[in-house]
Amino acid sequence: MYFLRACCHYCPCLGAADADHDPNAATRCDYSNCTLPDCFCSRDGTLIPGNMEPSQVPQMITLTFDDAVNFENWNLYKQIFTETRTNPNGCPIHGTFYISHEYNNYQYRFLDDVRKLPDVWIVNNQEVIKWMREPTPNSQLASFEPWKCQQQVAPEDKACSIPKACKLKNRMLRGDRYLHTCFECPDVYPWLKNEFGLRL
Repeated sequence: MYFLRACCHYCPCLGAADADHDPNAATRCDYSNCTLPDCFCSRDGTLIPGNMEPSQVPQMITLTFDDAVNFENWNLYKQIFTETRTNPNGCPIHGTFYISHEYNNYQYRFLDDVRKLPDVWIVNNQEVIKWMREPTPNSQLASFEPWKCQQQVAPEDKACSIPKACKLKNRMLRGDRYLHTCFECPDVYPWLKNEFGLRL
């Protein structure tokens, strides 16, 4: 068995490791050409977007789930995302779901304890990105539009408790595949270069 030793200088086993002359490195940060909301950079990695003091930065907790939302765990999510679990502005906490498999379990006590802290917000990934695009200090978050309670949720982003099971053909994977969706079944299994499952 061979072990690769970590090195912080030129290492013959890895080839050239010269950070100052790396042809694949990103270009240097140009503050005049990189501004929020579409770009932010920090030469040494210590700057906070919006030049805020650390005490003014909200502590964001993202709840992410990578398992299925189905009849087996629907009630669990209803217990986690209750109207009594709110952020400091009074709006309900949020989460992000990456759907792939079943059997999630999260500790209710952790959520109940951290939501008592005035600078902790339980938000979804999209809300974190919206904050990063428009950094807002804690003192102004009660009126921060992207985190307001009455957010418009597109119909295609809403979950359903009993999704449809679609048995679909896939040429690339050579066989049938199953897809669970809250909408109509696509013609074929969505795949690279055909993410909407259209019959081509």
